[in-house]
Amino acid sequence: MLARLFSRALLGRLREGRVRLTGGGGGREFGPPSAPLEATVQMHDERFLELLPGGSLPLADAYAEGAWDSDDLVTLVRIGARELPRVDRFRRLVAPLRNAFSRIPPNTRDGARRHVAAHYDLGNDMFRTFLDETMTYSCAYFETPEATLREAQEAKLDRICRKLELGPDDHVVEIGSGWGSFAMHAADRYGCRVTTTTISREQHELATQRVREAGLDDRVSIVLEDYRDLRGRFDKLVSIEMIEAVGWQYFDTFFRRAAQADRADAASGDHGRGSALRAREGVAVVHQATDLPGGLPAVGRGDPPLGRARNGYADARSRGHHRALPGNAAALAREFRS
Repeated sequence: MLARLFSRALLGRLREGRVRLTGGGGGREFGPPSAPLEATVQMHDERFLELLPGGSLPLADAYAEGAWDSDDLVTLVRIGARELPRVDRFRRLVAPLRNAFSRIPPNTRDGARRHVAAHYDLGNDMFRTFLDETMTYSCAYFETPEATLREAQEAKLDRICRKLELGPDDHVVEIGSGWGSFAMHAADRYGCRVTTTTISREQHELATQRVREAGLDDRVSIVLEDYRDLRGRFDKLVSIEMIEAVGWQYFDTFFRRAAQADRADAASGDHGRGSALRAREGVAVVHQATDLPGGLPAVGRGDPPLGRARNGYADARSRGHHRALPGNAAALAREFRS
């Protein structure tokens, strides 16, 4: 009941668009009649109003399950995007209560396996439909707008290897294997040994197969293990598009475990879609905009948990434009059409 009342209050604040609700026991319109954008939501049950305060993710799940529909989904999304600043100010009123519940640590070992399985164990064939041949599922580095997705992914992997100054004498530990693209690239191009870990059974199975088929199983070891259970000492540590799956409650654990895993002269990288942090005698972190509900660490020299990471960080660079270049979309379109 409270969620529905809150939803009606949110809809009552619409200024940039007009939304008409139908079904669910009646119809009602929200927003000024003269608004430039207008869309209708057909509610097949009451979940739309119950889930609206939770944001886009629960609404998207309900849409996929057929709980609601719209005559113009694109316009509805546009209205939502234009209203975000105003709606966020209103949602901030109940943020303390919402945050109090969200502070229960969800990413225990069992919880992490459930979260990862729900995302990455949907089937390797599905991921093959939109990833490049290297099966790299993270931000590519488009050196030119004309680059293909594979070229951009390989450029990203090579940049990480060069930042870590990899060589044949290095033993690298990677937290978050993906489908093995970094481990294979590093071992093949730079001759180092790589121990890489994942808790996704689907990723572990396919990555192991790919390493074996590439003839790299003497240099690459893929383990099915939580990063908190890793044992051993390594020269360098890398974690590519992993930090958002850690969970903000476990950032300290993650960085502490990373510091324990690498030797005194180690470099570590956690790479993703947002910005890059370069090594300074020890720890480098590259993180990203998040897909999973884990959040990101603060990027400030004195901010926890990065401020508590051994040796800190030295360099930060934006990576956002490598997702937004028009050429990126053109490259993807060319490959999907072919």
